[in-house]
Amino acid sequence: CWARWLWLDLDGDDLRQAVDAARRLAAAATCGLGFGESDLLIFFSGCKGLHVGLPTTAWRPEPGPSFHRVGRRFAERLAALAEATVDTSVYDAARLLRSPNSRHPRSGLHKRPLTFDELLHLTPGRIVELAREPRPFDVPGDVRPADGAARLWTEATADVQQQLEAAAARHIGDRQQLNRLTVDLIKHGAPVGERHRRLYSAAANLGEFGASLLLCFALLTEAALDCGLTPTDARRAIENGWRRGAGEAIEESAAAEPRK
Repeated sequence: CWARWLWLDLDGDDLRQAVDAARRLAAAATCGLGFGESDLLIFFSGCKGLHVGLPTTAWRPEPGPSFHRVGRRFAERLAALAEATVDTSVYDAARLLRSPNSRHPRSGLHKRPLTFDELLHLTPGRIVELAREPRPFDVPGDVRPADGAARLWTEATADVQQQLEAAAARHIGDRQQLNRLTVDLIKHGAPVGERHRRLYSAAANLGEFGASLLLCFALLTEAALDCGLTPTDARRAIENGWRRGAGEAIEESAAAEPRK
């Protein structure tokens, strides 16, 4: 419901792409949103990505149950300004990120802090070399207000509120007959151990009521991403569940037709 830092996870097919994207995003945060260069926390992940942290004390957002959703929309808007792509699957209600200076399990490199100048001027090869050893760093203390970030957060909050209101206003046939777990997933998501099963079941339930696949995506994708599923996993579970439910609905309809 709140976080001291809003993290943006940038990956690419190779490290050069991620570094270029992180440079554009850091520039957008400082030049466009009002952050100071020393306000940001920047890390090479130890593999093919970078993490950029924005201190929320620069605009002091209110805590709340939709904080993670607003954070995702904020990140999407900032990434669009920077013409970069961020991993939106990290904005579920509870997300762990690897600790700074910890060693990446595959590459053996450390999650190494970088200064703003190092991000802008070091080559990807040099960043990898530096990540062979950990490096102490200081967490920024008092940061100056970032008015641009405050405005962007307000816009993201309005976007999320509109989405929630639209989802609440949708009706599919007789809503009271929907499986209770389907309605609960749309409203509250699902715990980690039940995400795939509950999402599949909800899509099947909607398919049984004749909902189109497009409508299933509209109703379930937001909740699936909030649970921490990747867009690919969410889409696959919804498609498979919908096919199961829609297929059973067709079979029942055919069985109910009088024989000629």
